[in-house]
Amino acid sequence: MDTPTEILSDSQTAQVLADLGGRDGEAGARALAGVLKARDPRFIAVLIEILRANEIGLALGVDYSSTVEALEALSGQSLGANWPAWVEWYGGTDLAPPPGFTGWKGQLLSFIDLRFADFLTDEAASRIRVEEILWGGVTVDGIPALDQAEMIPAGEAGYLLPVVLTSWSHWQSQHPDTLVLDLETGFDRSCKPGT
Repeated sequence: MDTPTEILSDSQTAQVLADLGGRDGEAGARALAGVLKARDPRFIAVLIEILRANEIGLALGVDYSSTVEALEALSGQSLGANWPAWVEWYGGTDLAPPPGFTGWKGQLLSFIDLRFADFLTDEAASRIRVEEILWGGVTVDGIPALDQAEMIPAGEAGYLLPVVLTSWSHWQSQHPDTLVLDLETGFDRSCKPGT
């Protein structure tokens, strides 16, 4: 990784974050050029988030290929568009994101559900690296609690897919008392496969 030519000031960083996380292509391109000119490695975390945002269909001001090129230029790594590889590589570094990253990430995820911005704020203390917080594919409160849900014997559940390397019939023969969640949970939410 190259030595930064300059670390962007806090006010510059705030503007760059706003432009990179916005939907204005010209502003995003200018912000990305500024990050690359400064060779500021704090923005690697930001670019990894933008890479993922592009993958899940969030239209931002920085396109996919430019994001990948910038990641490789800033990090010295050749991981291409392999988002999981970038996350794994970053987790093994001691890099830190720029100031304002937590709130920026909350705003980015608010394109999915506005309530994500309530969880990820710059004012909220975190005991983990915020860069390690990944969107799990659902909205806030998208998975209801199944407290005291109805259970049925596993042999009656013809809808399950194996989770371990075995067949369902083999599992049932080895574990005949297995209980699984009944599709009729008693809650006002469909739990049928594919919903």
